[in-house]
Amino acid sequence: MKQAIAAALTLAIGGMAAPTVASEPLPAEALAPYTARQLASGVHLLATPPDYLGAVTGNITIIEQSDGVVVIDSGLTAADGRRAAAYVRSLTPNPVKALVYTHWHNDHPQGGSEIRKAWPDVRIISTAATAQSLRAATARYVGYEPSIWFDAIFRQQGEALARQIDEALKDPSHDAATRARYERMKRESAERAADFTGTHLALPTETFTDRLLLDDSERPVELKFLGRANTDGDAVAWLPNERIVITGDIVVSPIPFGFFSYPADWLRVLKRFKGMNYAMLVPGHGEPQTDTAYLDRLTATISDIRGQVEPLAKQGLSAAEVRKRADYSAQMKAFGDTPRHQRLFEAYWLNPMTINAWVEANGLPMKQGDESLYPQ
Repeated sequence: MKQAIAAALTLAIGGMAAPTVASEPLPAEALAPYTARQLASGVHLLATPPDYLGAVTGNITIIEQSDGVVVIDSGLTAADGRRAAAYVRSLTPNPVKALVYTHWHNDHPQGGSEIRKAWPDVRIISTAATAQSLRAATARYVGYEPSIWFDAIFRQQGEALARQIDEALKDPSHDAATRARYERMKRESAERAADFTGTHLALPTETFTDRLLLDDSERPVELKFLGRANTDGDAVAWLPNERIVITGDIVVSPIPFGFFSYPADWLRVLKRFKGMNYAMLVPGHGEPQTDTAYLDRLTATISDIRGQVEPLAKQGLSAAEVRKRADYSAQMKAFGDTPRHQRLFEAYWLNPMTINAWVEANGLPMKQGDESLYPQ
């Protein structure tokens, strides 16, 4: 729940990048729950389907360079890292030379140990702030080595969820579609629970604070820190030739994620995204975007929350009192087109962002991973 990249050597013959030979394509079941697609020449995305009901898992972006591969994020589990490694090997015989963690949320770095196992010389990169959070906040979820103790916790969590679903299925009022959805959730969650075995954290080997270039004659990658936003150390990857920006959880769709964030700084980062004039934006979760419509909605919701919370906080109201008085009905219409989306929008965005804006208005520090900020 990341660091920096060094300049890459180019393999060139007569000014042309040396060709690579791809292996046979992987069958879809070898990547499940991910699906794979090519976003541009040499740029690939592994993402879970929009209707996936297993544990939430971040997007993985794979970028081929002339002498190696750059991977942005690595998923939630050891099995995710193995899937990413297998997919890379289906594309090229070149090694993964750099793995970038965009931030500390555990569904982005926890597959990294398997990528390191496959390519021991890989550079693991994050911002300096993210490296610190990985050692604190993320390390509460997994250790630095495979652990029977952590495996048991993951198994217990999976069993508890299965029991909750079984209880829900006892409700005779559910229609056939709802029951089918619960059954699929139980199956996909059980499959996901098995993926956690052996999951542990591979820490960054390099960090950066502003910008780091992984140069390449064909497909350079610029790593940037544009400011605090979703976390205090969000790394962004920019592909200038393709005009693709990879945002981590600064952008999450269709429902944004607001815990441990910095509303005012986040708005400044979103403004900088718009100034990039990107052709494609790859979010931390959700579908790639080719316009600024979602970015504009995200900007509007953060601005509205800050605009309502700050004056109430200045009156001395508690965060809970502020939440009761705030009117987010317009935002709910914009993001919550179904009862399920409305529940998620409330839980993962409106409630935590109200607290974040209250913390900001009162000049208090935001500590990454401090769950006491968000009472249940």
